[in-house]
Amino acid sequence: MLPTLLLATSMTLLTLDDGALHLAAPTSVRVQQSKVNWETLEYDLYEPSEKESFLQIVAGGGAYDLHRYTRICLNGREAWKIESADSGMVVVGEPGFNAVAVYWAKLSGTRLNEAQNILSSLKMDWGAKC
Repeated sequence: MLPTLLLATSMTLLTLDDGALHLAAPTSVRVQQSKVNWETLEYDLYEPSEKESFLQIVAGGGAYDLHRYTRICLNGREAWKIESADSGMVVVGEPGFNAVAVYWAKLSGTRLNEAQNILSSLKMDWGAKC
């Protein structure tokens, strides 16, 4: 039996939303920021060779219907999560006032694991603590 070989991915800490949002992502990931409206920014995360983002982060005032979501604690902040086998969304912060939503869709294997690792590293400087 051969030993399992684990490859460590070099990670970098990203600070977004004027310094209030922090997350760890592989150094190979490219981030593109766009303005959705006067209060909302979107950050799209891309693999180096891909034209479509694999993870979208929306930071702003957004209102969300969270009735079907599961309440969770994400790095000390109240959050809500809904997911299927390959897609999902997590909302953190104070929906309707100041929240961050993270979306992923149709991901599998390594890419899904990468998206989940990035999400699990997300830390915010606002929102209800848990």
